Amino acid sequence: MQILPSEPLRLRWRATSVAIALILPVLAAASVIRGPGLIAAWSDDEAGIESMLDGPAVGWAERSRPWLTEMAAATGDRQRESLSELGEHLASDTPERSSRAGILIGVLLADQRIESPTRILAQDLLLGQLERRVDTGARWSVGADIVCARALDASSVPDGLSDGGPTIRERLSAVAAGEFSHPNLATRVECAATALALAKDTERGDPLSKSLTHFLLAVLRAETPDQAKSPRTWPRITTLAWVKTRSAETLARWTGTKNLFRPDGPWAHQMEEADRFEALLD
Repeated sequence: MQILPSEPLRLRWRATSVAIALILPVLAAASVIRGPGLIAAWSDDEAGIESMLDGPAVGWAERSRPWLTEMAAATGDRQRESLSELGEHLASDTPERSSRAGILIGVLLADQRIESPTRILAQDLLLGQLERRVDTGARWSVGADIVCARALDASSVPDGLSDGGPTIRERLSAVAAGEFSHPNLATRVECAATALALAKDTERGDPLSKSLTHFLLAVLRAETPDQAKSPRTWPRITTLAWVKTRSAETLARWTGTKNLFRPDGPWAHQMEEADRFEALLD
């Protein structure tokens, strides 16, 4: 017999607060990634890199500008050497350091002044972090992976930036909804959102897009009486406010409709909105 949780109340405040605290650095990352490329001088030593990645959040974007400027003006070999050093910090045990490394790599990927081989390396570093499929279990450790996934969105990755292997969309889809998907649900949702954003018009109805949208529907229906319609493919969790919100945003954008979904709404509302999105997908 299936056991369902009690009817959700507005008390999802605790889960929502946690989600907000988790995602604020990621929202800040998006603004930095969209920012202009910038310029100054940079130290070669590892302590210099760590110093740039550490420190208080206030003023961090300004402190990183010299390195970004140096990278824009450097030769290709210099760019790739510095980028490789930065990439080592993506797997840092320090969440702030790994998230900031992801932000800076995302900035370089989006900067058209950076040479193509360097941007391909940036792309592979971000994807490689996601494909490690590591979940430490610590709530705050997911930030770097979400930054990596969002940095790969359509506005940052130009056409033709591929080495002929699996596309970014295919690699992200495997992390989001493949047979060996990422163990963290929030990371899977963000990878699905980016993979759908990368889909071309001719790919909107293909099996890859369908698997991603069906996965997002399962997130919306999780912990409701309708969850059997879209069985979950992750270990059960009950803090779902952020992943449901992000899934609804993505489905609304994909279907070209207004997002009315409320993660703290009653079951009836959540099920109705999931059904509405599903009807628009057919």
